[in-house]
Amino acid sequence: MIQGNSNLVDEQEPSSSRADYIFIKTTGQGNPQNDTIRRSHVMRTSFRHRTTTQTPAIGIQSQPLASISAGKRSFRLSRQQLQQHQPYDKVQSESITSGSGEVPRNATQIEPGEQGQSRTSSISADTLSLDVTQGLLRLSTSPLLIFGISRIDPLGVLPVKLSPWDEVLIDRFCHYKKWPWCPINGQSLWSPFALSDELVFSATMYCWSTGFGSRLAGSEASSWIQNNPGIIQHKLSAISLINKRIADSAQAVRDETIAAVAAITNLELLFGTREAAAKHMQGLRTLIRMRGGFSTFVTGLQLLIQRLVSWTDTIHSGLFGTELTFPPCEIWDVSWSTLEQVSLPGSLIGLSPSNLQASGISHHEVVDILNVTRVLCHEEEKRPLRTLDEHGRMQRADMFLKIENRLMAVLQAMASTSAESWSATSLVWKTIALATLVFVHHCLRHSPLRLPHYRVLVPQLHQALLGMQESFQELAFARSLLFWTLSVGVMTSAGMDCNVWFIEKLAETCTTYSMSWQALRSLLMDCLWTGPADEERYLAVWRAVERVQAA
Repeated sequence: MIQGNSNLVDEQEPSSSRADYIFIKTTGQGNPQNDTIRRSHVMRTSFRHRTTTQTPAIGIQSQPLASISAGKRSFRLSRQQLQQHQPYDKVQSESITSGSGEVPRNATQIEPGEQGQSRTSSISADTLSLDVTQGLLRLSTSPLLIFGISRIDPLGVLPVKLSPWDEVLIDRFCHYKKWPWCPINGQSLWSPFALSDELVFSATMYCWSTGFGSRLAGSEASSWIQNNPGIIQHKLSAISLINKRIADSAQAVRDETIAAVAAITNLELLFGTREAAAKHMQGLRTLIRMRGGFSTFVTGLQLLIQRLVSWTDTIHSGLFGTELTFPPCEIWDVSWSTLEQVSLPGSLIGLSPSNLQASGISHHEVVDILNVTRVLCHEEEKRPLRTLDEHGRMQRADMFLKIENRLMAVLQAMASTSAESWSATSLVWKTIALATLVFVHHCLRHSPLRLPHYRVLVPQLHQALLGMQESFQELAFARSLLFWTLSVGVMTSAGMDCNVWFIEKLAETCTTYSMSWQALRSLLMDCLWTGPADEERYLAVWRAVERVQAA
């Protein structure tokens, strides 16, 4: 029993007789609230030990799910409350077992980053058995394990009949924070929306689990889908329901239909085929036009759908080189208005009005976009994206999308202009716009480099630089931008054919100007700089340059 208010001495292991109570040794003065916390902590840990050994694994599509040992330190006692010892999105391979044995220690997929977020280490999904792969979805904190075989919907009130596999997906969806931020996540209004309609549920589970699996495996989503056929069942169900609903003009323009089509279109752009993506995008345009455009999206949930549509439109425009379909969103300006107004000293080196005039270069919209991006970099250094709550991350994503949308519009305007009408500096502004767009995608939004739009934008940046003189004299008026552009190219071209070219050109330019790491770092800080994260990125770039120089 509990007597007093002092630190917990130890946790009693359950005896062989499986008693339904545990004596807890404490000393000091009593506090009923703290007593309740301690009792909950010890009894829950004890009960988890028992269910681990007593409860058989749940079958998922005739494959056994991994059972997970809770361990003594699943929870820790904090002041006035219990806290989880590990964040929800950490998978510890030491505690994951399957019917075929224990997962190797080096099979950890998701590691904790700042503020409980995750970063992914690479592993081939093909090397893991199906039951182990599915077991990686089951974390030791899963409420599905507390009572063994449990049901999220025991009374059958949801519009869909849940399989054990669906229950696992819902549990992960609700507890895993999507990174980078996406409207389809379990911490926003999308979560109850997904459980309110069969079509939205199928589309959400397909899209979210495919993205989650790709990040978990550190590879393309195809291997994850192949090993988890239940994901494809959700895709087939969603497409079948979409076809039924678009046959009815009233059902076709409902939130549920547009959200499902937007989600599947977004996934096809990121992980599917160009043909399927183009077909779905055309359907999405048609549905929103039938509905009456973006002005009909007014509620909080509808604005989430609008964000998904706008981001999908931006990705499609970058991949296919087409014009943006949808106009800028008012919610972007609303999010920008929440940003603290700061006055950064000076301006980007070489881009002040006086410097441009002295170099005989006309002002361009890209300069304005760079200055706005610089403010956002300052905000990222002060309050990193990983430290923000769900609402803060959503607002920051709005700011990113406004910049990305403006840059795409500039690039499209240049692409529609004949080469004969280009000014002497048009190629310079195109190069800087491409470098800024890639930088925002990767360094501010934190989109992983395996996504397909990098395979389009980075080669375009390479071709733009090839169109300049050998020594890049066109960028002599802003030398810091030259080094920054080449560094961004090195950073984002990993695994591409142009990666070696970017490294060699940056090495040659550094040699020409007798550039040391400290000098290069100083120039880069005068451009777009997000703080320690960029320091780490550019230091890796510099080491690649040093290897070339030493060869």
